[in-house]
Amino acid sequence: MNSIAEALKKLTETNEQLYAKVCTVQRVDPENQCCDVVPIDGSAELFDVPFQMNKHQGGNGLWFYPTQNSRVLVVFLNKYNACICNINELDLMKLVIDKLEFSIDKDGLNLQKEDVQFGVNHNGLRLKEGTTEFVAGSDGFLFKKDLDTLKSLMSDLLNAIMGITVTSSPSGGPTSIPLNSIAFKAIQTRFNHLLK
Repeated sequence: MNSIAEALKKLTETNEQLYAKVCTVQRVDPENQCCDVVPIDGSAELFDVPFQMNKHQGGNGLWFYPTQNSRVLVVFLNKYNACICNINELDLMKLVIDKLEFSIDKDGLNLQKEDVQFGVNHNGLRLKEGTTEFVAGSDGFLFKKDLDTLKSLMSDLLNAIMGITVTSSPSGGPTSIPLNSIAFKAIQTRFNHLLK
């Protein structure tokens, strides 16, 4: 524990004594990554306490977004600078390294690097890169590229196969619909059940 305090002291480059207070979260500001807290010892409310000490380091970092009315440990690096050091309940965790962003909350998780996205939530999972998208859930899966989906392409293909007519010789007239059109219709129904 002393090595942590010494390292924090070195970061602040002061000879001031580090101290911490247990506080209750009054307000959370996710956009600015800070919150207002009230120390449980009855001292004055603290405003805009950052989730991370160096919150403006190129957008990189690890942030824990506390739940309103939860308890947090606020560490004072000096009498003017403090940050949230520990929390007992969180709404969101977010990690950013270079252009890679990972976040997780009660609804699911999301991983994104530039235009590639991967997410998991109560609906299933989603993978997307540019205009290509794959979504899977309990009701089937969707594979999409631009405006085309695998389901629409399979449906168009099966409809075209079921509509095939062949000119027969010697009379030269068209034949009737394929004898196995019921089998094609069954396959189309199975694809419609499998794909969104």
